[in-house]
Amino acid sequence: MREDLLHFVWQHLKIPLRLKTTDGAPLRILYPGELNKGSGPDFSNAQLLIDNIQWAGNVEMHLRSSDWYSHGHQDDPKYSRIILHVVYEDDMPVLSGDGQLVPTLELRTYIPPGIIESYRALLSRKEKSFINCEKLLPAIPEALLSSWIDELYLRRLNSQSQHFDRLYRENDKHWEQVLFQALMRVFGSRKNGSFFSEAAGRLKFSVIRKTRTSALGLEALLFGIVGMLGKSPGTESYYFQLQREFTFLKRKYRLRLLPGRSPEYFGQRPSNFPTIRLSQLAMLYHKTPDLFSRVIALNSLPEAYTLFGVAASPYWSTHYVFGRTTRYIPKTVNRKFIDLIILNAVLPLKLSFARQRGEHIHSQLLDLTRQIKAESNGVIDNFISLGIKPDHAQQSQALLELYANYCSRHQCLSCAVGRQLLNQI
Repeated sequence: MREDLLHFVWQHLKIPLRLKTTDGAPLRILYPGELNKGSGPDFSNAQLLIDNIQWAGNVEMHLRSSDWYSHGHQDDPKYSRIILHVVYEDDMPVLSGDGQLVPTLELRTYIPPGIIESYRALLSRKEKSFINCEKLLPAIPEALLSSWIDELYLRRLNSQSQHFDRLYRENDKHWEQVLFQALMRVFGSRKNGSFFSEAAGRLKFSVIRKTRTSALGLEALLFGIVGMLGKSPGTESYYFQLQREFTFLKRKYRLRLLPGRSPEYFGQRPSNFPTIRLSQLAMLYHKTPDLFSRVIALNSLPEAYTLFGVAASPYWSTHYVFGRTTRYIPKTVNRKFIDLIILNAVLPLKLSFARQRGEHIHSQLLDLTRQIKAESNGVIDNFISLGIKPDHAQQSQALLELYANYCSRHQCLSCAVGRQLLNQI
C-alpha cells in the first residue's frame, strides 16, 4: 500500500460521497480539491460537509495517522489549516499545532477491494520483464496512449527549458553563457556532461569571445578548464603548445579550475572521448562567431546539420587521446550526435528564450522534433517489443520521459495509462 493509491481514490472519487469520520461525524465530499505535486498538504481547495458544516481548505493524506507526527506536521505552519486528515489506517488521534483535534477519515473500509487487488497486481514484479503494465497495455485505447505520449513530450521539453530559465537567471541574463554551458553538457555526454557544464560555469563567456579567433587558444581553454593539460603524455609539440597557451590564458583571465577533477573515458566509444568532443566544440565556436543567433534562428534539420557539422582540429584526425597515433579518420560531428544537440540544447534553449520574450513557439519546436529520427536504445527497444514503436524523436523522447519518471519509479497512478487501468474498475 502506498499513498498514491489514497490520492487516486480520493481525487477520482472511488469511494462513497457520504462517509463518516473516525469520531462518527457524517462527512460528504463536495469537491476533493486539487492534487499538490510540491511541498505542503496533498490537496488544496477541497470542499467538504462535516457534521452539516461546510468547510473549504486543505486535505492531508497518510497511510497511518501517526505519520502526521513522524513527518513533523504538528510543528509546520503549512499544516495548521487542514480541514481533514485522510488515512488508510487510523492508529492514533492527531492534534494540530494549537492543540485542536484534526478530523480524520479512515479509508480502509471504504476502498473497493477490486481497486486494491488491481493496484497490487499492477505493482507486482512477478512475470514482468520491463514495466508494470506490460501485460495490460492491449486494453489501453490507442487514442489515450497517443494523447498521453504527446503530453509527455511537452512536459519533458518544458522541464528542460525550466533548467535553462534557471541558468539564465544564474548567469545574469546572459544567453550566450547559457548556450555555452548547455553545449558543454551535451558534448560531455552522460559520463562528463555535469562536470563539463560545471566547469563551463566558472568560465565567463567573454573569455570565449576574446579567444575564439584562435583555434588553438579555444582548444587550450576547453581542455584546460576540465583539467586535461596537467601531465605531459609524451613529447608532442601540439600538447606543449596547448599547455603553454592555457598557462597564459589562465594567468591572463584568472581562471579557477575545479580541484581534483578530470574527464572519464571508461565505457565510452572513442568517437565520444572528451578529447574529440571538446576539440569539436572549440572548432564550432572558432568557425561560428554568431553561434547563439544562428541557434535561435534554426528552424530545420538541414540547417542544424550544416551548423553543427564541424570537425575536430587536424591533430585529432590521427588521434583519440594525446600521444597515441591511430589511422587517419577526420572526427566530424555526425548527424546522430547533432540530433542529441538539438533535443537537449537547441530546443529547450529556444523555448526558454521565447518565453522570456513572451513568444509562443511550441508548434514550431514540435515540427522540428518530428523531423528527427526516433532514438534507438534499450528503453526504446523494450517499448517496441510491447508494440509501441515511435515514428520520430518527439515520440521516443516522450517514451524516455515515461520510463524515467513514471515506469521506473512505479508512479503508475500519476500516469494516464495506470489511471485508466484502475478507472476501469
